Amino acid sequence: TDSFYRVTADLTGPISQDGSWAYRVNAAYQDNESFRDMVTLKRYFVAPVVTKQFNENSKLTISGEFLKEKSREDLGIVWVRDAARTGWMDPGVPLSRNYGEPWERSDITKQILRAVYTLKHSPTWNSRVTGQAHFINNPIQQVESISLAADNRTFNRQAFWLNRHEDTLSLQLDTVGRFDTGPMAHTLLFGADITSWAGRSNVRRVPLAAIDIYQPVYVGTAPNFSVPPVTNTRFTNYAYATYVNDQISLARDRVQLVGGVRW
Repeated sequence: TDSFYRVTADLTGPISQDGSWAYRVNAAYQDNESFRDMVTLKRYFVAPVVTKQFNENSKLTISGEFLKEKSREDLGIVWVRDAARTGWMDPGVPLSRNYGEPWERSDITKQILRAVYTLKHSPTWNSRVTGQAHFINNPIQQVESISLAADNRTFNRQAFWLNRHEDTLSLQLDTVGRFDTGPMAHTLLFGADITSWAGRSNVRRVPLAAIDIYQPVYVGTAPNFSVPPVTNTRFTNYAYATYVNDQISLARDRVQLVGGVRW
């Protein structure tokens, strides 16, 4: 069977009587099944935004994104050797057949929190400060294919387990100004940013019973993944930069020249 359901909502309005505080919330829910056996997806999403207008020259915007997704992977379609064993052919099984397992799952949890403060210094100059935190967690347990046996029907598999998470923090400051030098109109941007990433990826693999592609018998329950990890990687990275960019307009905006430097 296959089905698809999606519901969305969009709410907005003032929070304070003077309108200096305002909000907006976008939300969505999705539930769908595939024509492929055991392949499903459920997704929950909320994105709130709150703004504070201090005066005509300064504003703060705080926003977030929250995503939770549950799905099952699709192992794909198996083809078999032809009679002469010189090529491949469709085994003639139903297109809906999945050689994975009902215990497979991929869970994604993602959170983003962002704050942007803008300040207008003059009619031609303004600055912006942006801070962002991004967190993602993605535990997975699924079936991996290994090979098709010589009997042309036994599909060898293994079980795969992954726990991956990643955190990203960033801060950016930029200033934009507009001015003229003779016949040239400049839009000058300069600023700096810094970003840090930290995360971990832990992978485990265990044996799993083979399956007959014509008469599949599923294991039904998840194997014991309490084995030493195949990989257990942790990482931490930092990056910082400064930059300047100038857009020059000539001949009544008919010619645009853009140049920049980033270190």
